[in-house]
Amino acid sequence: MSFKSEFNENRRGWLVFVSVIFITITRSCFFYSFGIIVNKLTEEFNESLTIATWVGMGQIAITHFISFLPAICIKRLGRNGYRICGIAGTLLEGLSLISSSYVQQVPVMFFTYTLLFGAGSCFVYMTCCLTLIEFFPKGHKRHVLATTCVNSGYAISSLIYNPLVTCIVEYSSWRTAFQIQAVIILFFGILGSWTFLPNSDEEQKLLPSFADDDYSEEHHRQLQQQPQLQQQQQPEQQQQQQPEQQQQPQLQQLQQRQPTQELLHQGQDQKQSCEWAPLMKSLVRCDVLCWLLGEFFNSVLYYTPFYMLPHYMTLKNLTASNISLVMTVLSLSECIFYLLTSLPGDYLAGKLIFVSICACSMATILNACWTSLDSSYEAILGLATGSSSLLFLNLCVCQNCKIEKNLQWNKNHDIENFIVILVIIVCQPRAAITSHKETPSSSIFCNFLGFCDVYVIYFEVFFDVVSPVDGLLLAMSYTYLYACSAEATGLHIDVAWSATNFCTGVGISMAPLFSGLIYDTTQSYNKVFLLLSLAAFMNCLLFSSIPLIQHCRNRKKNRGDVKTNINDDKMIGGIKKSQQTLNG
Repeated sequence: MSFKSEFNENRRGWLVFVSVIFITITRSCFFYSFGIIVNKLTEEFNESLTIATWVGMGQIAITHFISFLPAICIKRLGRNGYRICGIAGTLLEGLSLISSSYVQQVPVMFFTYTLLFGAGSCFVYMTCCLTLIEFFPKGHKRHVLATTCVNSGYAISSLIYNPLVTCIVEYSSWRTAFQIQAVIILFFGILGSWTFLPNSDEEQKLLPSFADDDYSEEHHRQLQQQPQLQQQQQPEQQQQQQPEQQQQPQLQQLQQRQPTQELLHQGQDQKQSCEWAPLMKSLVRCDVLCWLLGEFFNSVLYYTPFYMLPHYMTLKNLTASNISLVMTVLSLSECIFYLLTSLPGDYLAGKLIFVSICACSMATILNACWTSLDSSYEAILGLATGSSSLLFLNLCVCQNCKIEKNLQWNKNHDIENFIVILVIIVCQPRAAITSHKETPSSSIFCNFLGFCDVYVIYFEVFFDVVSPVDGLLLAMSYTYLYACSAEATGLHIDVAWSATNFCTGVGISMAPLFSGLIYDTTQSYNKVFLLLSLAAFMNCLLFSSIPLIQHCRNRKKNRGDVKTNINDDKMIGGIKKSQQTLNG
């Protein structure tokens, strides 16, 4: 089926897809560029870096921390819940930016910006995610492509707003930037949220809610297969019906093992009430806990230095224009790699967790050895020049997998496939240049040659572990985060994504302790890198344990299923023999 025919069959879905991208671009305006605001806040109000950083980091933390709330509201409001929550969140964002532009003290911004904008952003964020999954559910041919391409909106936002915010702040003030952005968010947010209305046939799909007794994907598949199972069971049940009361208990016991149509109606009725006990039970599993703890460390790893970066480059005597130029080049590379890594995502289904494991392993090494990476500029520049060939190799591997139409990791070549991807990720260049040796213009030239990152010393490798911009290292780990959350936990996507965002919010709220507070205390970034290396190592261990736990559980389950089938066969055989004896 061609892409044109797919578009014609799901036009409303692609319209929602475009709306979500535009909303993501405008909503994440200050996610990466708030560091420029932090610089002005520390100068204007003479506040510490920790307090100013926490204003912005707290907003992102709240966006993820209360992600359960909009998910429940959408379920309660029904079909119009997506549109209502999207518009309500947009209004909160606009109110937050306008009120924050008039504050006279930084602590007041914890309410006007951190709390209000975080809550509004959370409603818009979760509405976009859950609306998109209505039209591109798990198992859809374009599921990974749709969910990962949306992440490119963050890179595009950074690409647009970093120079724009810098220009407005330098020539006017940060208050003007807030007011202008409030108007932009209100326009695109309300207009885009108006398209968030699922089709009637999409609404009728059996999607587990927070009140279901079982939140696993396996239970969801069983609910979908119930009509077929019901039809297959009818002839057998008609043959087994006998007036003798002696056989009734055995027949009822056997029938209880098979899913019936009554479970479907019960599951739909349970959506009217919210039972938290089954939800908590589904989250308390070893693999789910490992994933959630891993996401805690992953969020610390990713968000820690974001809001310190302009301040850090200022210490290296870079001007505002140079900082804006470097961050623009960084965002351009990030956007390119987001799009490139999203293309093979549908062919990596089932193995996305291994990509995150590789990325965390490299992040551990890079943070532990960052001081030695800038010792030889010639060697690092050589890696930058060779990046184009490595990128070409990576694209060839992805293209070959695409030709095979299904990258399911051939059972006879599991190790070879894993090593190929590991080598590609390991060989992605880590280039850095010193501000006294090179200028940002040469950084652009080297970045163009190798499609890699050539930045100012000390902050490039530091930024390596907090942005999906350097090769495929974090582009892979964060691009596939949405799809990988359900894949790694085995939960339904709305539950898995809400729980993942909750732990991400906790990690983001702790990020200033790993960055601003340490720098304010030690006036050095050395210990920050050590803590980031430790966080990456813990993340790697937790993610690596998930496939092992799931493998052991599947083996145990298969053994139990074999025993159950044997017992069922014996019971059926005994019933048939007794029936034949009675009939004879």
